[in-house]
Amino acid sequence: MSSQTAPLATLESIQSAVKATVPAERLADMLAFADAFYARLPEEELALRSAEVWAAIAVSNRAFADQREAGQAKIRVFNPGAADGFDGGHSVVQIVNDDMSFLVDSVGIALAKHGLSSHGMVHPVFPVTRDAHGKLSSVGQGPAESLIHLEVDRQASAEDMQA
Repeated sequence: MSSQTAPLATLESIQSAVKATVPAERLADMLAFADAFYARLPEEELALRSAEVWAAIAVSNRAFADQREAGQAKIRVFNPGAADGFDGGHSVVQIVNDDMSFLVDSVGIALAKHGLSSHGMVHPVFPVTRDAHGKLSSVGQGPAESLIHLEVDRQASAEDMQA
């Protein structure tokens, strides 16, 4: 590894990066979320980015997943930038949904319909607890939810992202 290459990310280094960026009052929640979010991501995938970028992606997904109506899919498409802490030159699709069969297949079909290629995906499924208003209150107990963080071909306009 050259001296210019960022160290390979591990779950431990991602936790350290989260600790360096998240306020103390949100830290325990964010660490639990990041652990669950990356639990099934292979080491080879983790090695593709720095711990700081993975931490920023987890923080972004946690913020997006914070509020969700029961039984409703929540979807966001955006072009990340410096303020997000990550930008790989792709557009990002974030999805939070009740866990169910064929979600990844359905997303793949939707991408193909729009002629888009996938450039990476994190797709954890883990239990969460939400209050009566849909606010995420804890990770590790409750019904399973599916979170999908997908990077696709860069979309140039709001109309393209809406489609």
